[in-house]
Amino acid sequence: MIEMSHELGKKVVAEGIENEAQFSLLKDAGCDYIQGNYYSPALSLDEFKLFIKKSECHMLT
Repeated sequence: MIEMSHELGKKVVAEGIENEAQFSLLKDAGCDYIQGNYYSPALSLDEFKLFIKKSECHMLT
């Protein structure tokens, strides 16, 4: 799916990433972005604003 999306010129976001093994698999497969508890649990708006200020965008490629 990742390769097909890239051939169509699309970026890929993987959702629900929970651990290092999932992260590594997707990184090795060429996934562009991930989201999930691997980086952060669900946050309130105020918590999210603080999180963004303290971190950088997590691009895999």
